Amino acid sequence: MTATERAALTDALTAASAGPHPPPIDRLRAAAEYVIRRVKPDQLILFGSASRGDFRAGSDFDFFALKARIDRRETSARWTHPDTGDEIDLVFDDAEHAMVRRWLAGTVRASIFADGATVFAAPERDIVETLRDQGIELENRMAWSKFELGKAVDMALRCESRLSNADDCVRSNRKHKDWHTACQNIQECLEKGLKALIIAHGRRFEHEHDIRKLRTAAAEAGEKIESLNALSDETLEVLSKYGTKAGYDADEGAKDPEKLFRECRPAAEEMVNRTRERVPELLDARDRERRAAQKTAIEDAPSRPEPQVVGGKPGSDRRLNRSSTP
Repeated sequence: MTATERAALTDALTAASAGPHPPPIDRLRAAAEYVIRRVKPDQLILFGSASRGDFRAGSDFDFFALKARIDRRETSARWTHPDTGDEIDLVFDDAEHAMVRRWLAGTVRASIFADGATVFAAPERDIVETLRDQGIELENRMAWSKFELGKAVDMALRCESRLSNADDCVRSNRKHKDWHTACQNIQECLEKGLKALIIAHGRRFEHEHDIRKLRTAAAEAGEKIESLNALSDETLEVLSKYGTKAGYDADEGAKDPEKLFRECRPAAEEMVNRTRERVPELLDARDRERRAAQKTAIEDAPSRPEPQVVGGKPGSDRRLNRSSTP
């Protein structure tokens, strides 16, 4: 990388990471250069804590690399910088798949396109800006898609399976009950259920594990789960940790996981029942709206002129003139 390219990269990284708690720019630049050397992306996007301005000691650097083509068997990597020791989380995709995934509510790629900042673009390869320009035109068309439909259904199915998993962890004939894992599954049940409802309403949200924020987003869409609303913010704060650190480290979880499980399970059961009822109902309603809009568009479209025969009789081998004027 030339001195001019390095200076341009430094400027882009500085602008992208501006915030209350920016990362050390020399370490951030070293991480970006390391990714560029190894991946040779057409476009590199900084996202996560570094771009939000809430970088802390121990935070890693998150990058999204766009390439014209990639090996679909490998779409993420985690590296350690050989000199600085910083952890680097890398997600990469090709432009075609990135376009599809950017419209899937609640996915990592949706949040990357919403909040990430381009810090490097190879000459004549500004894919992100192209996607964003196309996205403006495609937004209405992509609002209903088989991808989003599948996402809502998938979330609803996961919601149901997580409640079943939670009950298996603490069933009465089990010698050693795993309350922490049960709490983790209850958290995932509520998270997936809320996301299924939000997506089925045609809304979008940030990539999030916090049940409190998802509850608010669902309420804004008109979905209120009484037993979930009855839980305090303090209880949901503890439960939400099972979507992040406590899911891997029990010490980060509840001090009394059995109490937390028993307190939150009724909300999970109501969530499963709500998604069973509402998700198909909402998706059917949206499908009817889509079909009605398509029908209206077809009816309002200008009619094409009838073809006129030029010479000869109708049905002869003479050529047809499809213009409205001779």
